[in-house]
Amino acid sequence: MPIKVMANKNENKGSSSTPEYKSDEFVSKAAENRYNDALTLVREFYANGAFGKGNKTTIRGKTVKFDAKTINQHLQTPRPTVDQLAMYIAQSDMQEVVRTICYQECQWSMANGMESSFDSRYLEKHMKIEITSHHM
Repeated sequence: MPIKVMANKNENKGSSSTPEYKSDEFVSKAAENRYNDALTLVREFYANGAFGKGNKTTIRGKTVKFDAKTINQHLQTPRPTVDQLAMYIAQSDMQEVVRTICYQECQWSMANGMESSFDSRYLEKHMKIEITSHHM
């Protein structure tokens, strides 16, 4: 990305005090460089992510994991206990979950007295993409 040189409004003719960075967007050349470097890494992550295997990809020779466990560790998301999960499920309207993520009415299949699965062909298109991307 070319660097746009902004002319200083208070500049006198013959003076060479034009900033070497986008002074209307960044506080310094170093800040602009950090932004551009980070943006390049993000672009590489998304470009290479489609070719990664098992929720990991390679960027500049380093393996980057992006599975649920790694993301939750990075974000320091607390892991609920089995009792907390059971309480959440007991308080949740699982039929409402299906109504929210499916375009057509479908029913949960039961196993051991609990809702365990439903027919995924009724998932909204954006939910299929989201769920499918987690199982690759």
